[in-house]
Order: sequence, then structure tokens, then C-alpha cells
Amino acid sequence: MKKILIWASLAIFLISFSSISASAKDIPSGIRMEIVSDDDDDNEFEVFTYKDADGTFGYYLGLGRVFRVFETLGIEVLGVSEFDVITEACLCLGSTKEEALATLDFLLAFMDKDVDTVTGFPARMVTGAERLGAPTNIDCVVKKKFLRGKFLRFHFICNQRRAEADLTKSTLKFLRAGLKISKE
Repeated sequence: MKKILIWASLAIFLISFSSISASAKDIPSGIRMEIVSDDDDDNEFEVFTYKDADGTFGYYLGLGRVFRVFETLGIEVLGVSEFDVITEACLCLGSTKEEALATLDFLLAFMDKDVDTVTGFPARMVTGAERLGAPTNIDCVVKKKFLRGKFLRFHFICNQRRAEADLTKSTLKFLRAGLKISKE
């Protein structure tokens, strides 16, 4: 039922924003243009486009790790029991939609590798105001949970803290489908 609602939400989103077409010429520099997003447990994922000040355009997969500060500490401040801190790394998917889809296909294929297989991906860390920082590399490891199947675990350093985001096959397929049917 949850997946049906997610797919319906995606369809409504794409229909309502079908008149908006974010090409490399149309978007201002330093602004993220979301194409599709999904969250899974304490992870948030987003496929988006971004143009740098020098005009370089690209597609990215945002890998966000949510840390619920108050929930973890078990406290409530002024009636607020949720305060989220999000650390995020953004995988470089490519400069065209076709390259981005090919990279997502590679991630799906990589998920079928043996458990603990490691590879590196070019990425950029998020700086203030959701701007992307300098290029870096992050590690990706194939993992498996009992009765849940394989997933990809991305390890990255953000603000001198080690973070990780777990990407499941269903989330990856959802993001790929959203990118594929987007009007970019």
C-alpha cells in the first residue's frame, strides 16, 4: 500500500510540474532543482540538477542521513520533540539525463555484487544553503540484512563526522523511474 501511495504521489508531482522544464540554460547557478525524492527510515534521497557559477551543469543523487537529535536524547524542548540534523553527500550522476540514468543502472547492477564489495564514486558535499562544495570521493559497500536483501551503504565525512546512508533497491528503482519519466 505504501508503494502505491508513493507511486501515486510521484505521478501527481510530475503532472503538476510538467510545465516546468529545468534545462541547463533555465536554472540559476547555485540552486538545486529537485526531480524526484524519497525517504527510507533515517535516510533521505533526492535526484536533482545543479548548475555551478561557472556554468557547469550536472545531475546528482543526494544521499542524506538524518539524525534526530531530541528523539535520540529522549528530550523535549518547548514542546518540540523533533529536531533533525541532516548530513548530505551528493553523488555525481552525469551531465545529461542519459548519463544519470546509466549511473543509476550501474548502481542497480552493483547491488548484485558480493556482500562487502566496495567501490568509490565521485561526489560533492553539501555546504551552507544547499550549495555543493568541491569534488570528493565517497565509498559504497554492498551490504545485506537478514530477510531484507541487499542494499548499498555509502560512507562519507561531513563536518568532521562520519556518516552513512543506506540505499535499498526499491528506493533506487523509484528514483530511477522518477528521473526517467521527468520532463528534463
